[in-house]
Amino acid sequence: MEEEFLMLDDGQNGEAVDKSSLMVLLERIVREQGQAGAAEQLGVNYKTVAAALETRHLSRRMTHALELLLLSEDNPTLQRYEDRITATDERLDSLEGVVKELVTGVGQLRASLDTHRTEQDRVNRLLERRLSGNYGVEARAGGGEDRKTAKRARGVTPALTIEAPARPTRPTFARRDYNEIVTVEPANDDSYVYGRAWPLVRQWRMLRRGHPVRGKTLSWMERQERLLTVELALLNEHGLTLPPDAQPIDDQWRRHVTEWRLGDLRVLRRRILCRKLLRWSRRVATFGAWWG
Repeated sequence: MEEEFLMLDDGQNGEAVDKSSLMVLLERIVREQGQAGAAEQLGVNYKTVAAALETRHLSRRMTHALELLLLSEDNPTLQRYEDRITATDERLDSLEGVVKELVTGVGQLRASLDTHRTEQDRVNRLLERRLSGNYGVEARAGGGEDRKTAKRARGVTPALTIEAPARPTRPTFARRDYNEIVTVEPANDDSYVYGRAWPLVRQWRMLRRGHPVRGKTLSWMERQERLLTVELALLNEHGLTLPPDAQPIDDQWRRHVTEWRLGDLRVLRRRILCRKLLRWSRRVATFGAWWG
């Protein structure tokens, strides 16, 4: 309240300051410096100061002296507000630098996310082309086998028969019903059974170990993304069958499970992108919290 009395009102347009605010200013100076100090600062006799305090009446000279002090840089209230304004300007300058850094960081994140989205779209198209190509090769291979069978039925013998090299003897370890099925539990002959797919099978088991079926955290979504990518490679590049299927799947069912996983992968990548954008937006929204 006292500081409000000691600040000028812009609406007064140079008119005389209210006597009550001048009296408040005088009492404050006397309280801080004493009557003699107040008289020296105002340029009046200390008896004039004492009379003003006693009668609560300001003479013309005292009024003029107080108005000059109120308008000068020596006004304690003005000095206090000036210090606050200076500190605020310094904080605003620092805050402007922080905002510029955040804007730069957001721009870099947006560019990185665009690059990530482009790369993921490219991988999706590549998987779809590989899937379509594998179906076409299998269909042509099946047609060739039918033609060879028909020729043998008519008694036509090929001029040259090329026999496949003998497969190395399989070590007698685990008993399996189907070599095309990826088992959850490891066996001693996994590297022999799965061949080139063995590194992916091992990675698939590691990703599944301790991984919940459902989750909401970013780490769960990123691990689920890697798991789906490995499963698509096992299904389409190596022609294997994944649990819960207990028998080797045909082309129609392979196409179905592949499309199902591709759909889940697209949704999951959108969720990952939204979660990362949400994290950055929260950081931008709370960037000034540490200013306190």
